[in-house]
Amino acid sequence: MSSRVKRSAALGLTATLLSMGANADTDGDPMPNGDFDPEYVFSHHSATPQKLADYDAIHTGAKLFARVILEHVPECNDRLAVLGLLREASMLACAAISLDGRLK
Repeated sequence: MSSRVKRSAALGLTATLLSMGANADTDGDPMPNGDFDPEYVFSHHSATPQKLADYDAIHTGAKLFARVILEHVPECNDRLAVLGLLREASMLACAAISLDGRLK
């Protein structure tokens, strides 16, 4: 992946996060500051056997979809964007699992 594409993907993620802000829930709706606890969100959360199984299911599905994209979408910037968004979606899903679906 070229540095330009990586930079573009990083800027896209940054713009998304800024548009949501630290005060947005998973639907992008504003939330009171009391609904976001940095101590909770940015602390280690041990993986339980169930969480490990959930992570595995997310990763398996993402790998399968990535293969479909790689096999059926022509090599272009759009394909790179789709793969970046898939990576982001997988990471956010795993974060939600890790945090038990909450931010405090």
